[in-house]
Amino acid sequence: MTPLAPIFLTVALFFFLPSCSMPPSSPRPAMTDTDYESFDRERFTYRSFQNSGQRSHPDLVLIGLHGFSGAARDFEPVAKHLLPRFSNLVIYAPNTRGQGYDPVPSRRGHIRHESEWFRDLQTFTGLIRRRHPEARVIWCGESMGSLIALHTLASGKEACPEGLILSSPISTIKDDLPRWKERLAQTLALIFPRLRVSLEDLSGKHDAKVTDANTHRDQASKNPYHVPRQTLHLLSTLAKLIRRAPTAAAEVEIPVLLLHGGKDVFTNPADIIAFEKDFTGSPSVTRLYFPDSHHLLFYDSGKEKVLDGIAAWLKKFPRSPSR
Repeated sequence: MTPLAPIFLTVALFFFLPSCSMPPSSPRPAMTDTDYESFDRERFTYRSFQNSGQRSHPDLVLIGLHGFSGAARDFEPVAKHLLPRFSNLVIYAPNTRGQGYDPVPSRRGHIRHESEWFRDLQTFTGLIRRRHPEARVIWCGESMGSLIALHTLASGKEACPEGLILSSPISTIKDDLPRWKERLAQTLALIFPRLRVSLEDLSGKHDAKVTDANTHRDQASKNPYHVPRQTLHLLSTLAKLIRRAPTAAAEVEIPVLLLHGGKDVFTNPADIIAFEKDFTGSPSVTRLYFPDSHHLLFYDSGKEKVLDGIAAWLKKFPRSPSR
């Protein structure tokens, strides 16, 4: 193990156990049935799910944001559960920049700046608004996706949704990570921003259990979109978003649903209970706790209860909102 390896391991473990100037915007981003053009003319694929024979003007749209080293297809269990319960719901899930389905291979496992994620989501939501102008839009972020959704809301009101679902949000960095090591990791990320870390190798025996049946290593091995190495800059960016999550929560002014499991290796129930209180500007915050569930709530053995909770919360929103 190299002298720097313990620091890289520290970065890896707290993720396993998770304004810059921007390029000029495209005048009018476009969207096809399989991909969309973002603010900087880069194109990213997405998945859509809807009931067969559904008319083209849904009342409710759910935009799913996948987690770390995930993909849009991770929302298939959500769609399978919700669509039979909602006659006029459409679910969209974009593939995130810097993850496994990024069309630029060299960019997989890296992000230049967090604001790229935010503007991608704003652009995608704007395109969905254009396609379904009468629909009420809900953002549903899972793990890293919850950080992106939360901070996008805090960064500006462009293309805002009417509701926010945060599944397994990481709202704080665990106390067992010394602050000096985190600062050192951030410094290394500045010096070697594109240095890539193989998280599976570094995590060793500390591989995190993310469902009843699988560890992160098990889950990743099944996924063709798994990114084996992430840059220190991407990991550092996620650490900053976690640290700023409570501040971002105070900027949210829409209804919020928090979902968390009692066996989530990245957080503990007390963290989410405290996090719930940070949403001081939200008209309503609902927290659903699943004591026997792990981090990947949509894939764990108790997923039916989790998805039932989402369905019940969604039914609170009017089917035909006046915009």
